[in-house]
Amino acid sequence: MKSWRLIGNVADHQIATHAATLDSLGVAEKAGSTTKKLLIEMGFPPAAATRTTAHQFRSHSPLQRERERNG
Repeated sequence: MKSWRLIGNVADHQIATHAATLDSLGVAEKAGSTTKKLLIEMGFPPAAATRTTAHQFRSHSPLQRERERNG
């Protein structure tokens, strides 16, 4: 069981890391979507997409996110 939990944690970390990269590059915005919707379209379960994008922005306030998006 410990091994399966470790594998799940590594997978979640990789998904979050790559989702953050996609978000910072503005891939979803260029497609007229959101990172969460993009992950769902790529086949991720909605719960995983929500967890990934929520984790990404947990430490940022809405104002900080807006400033980052608008440069």
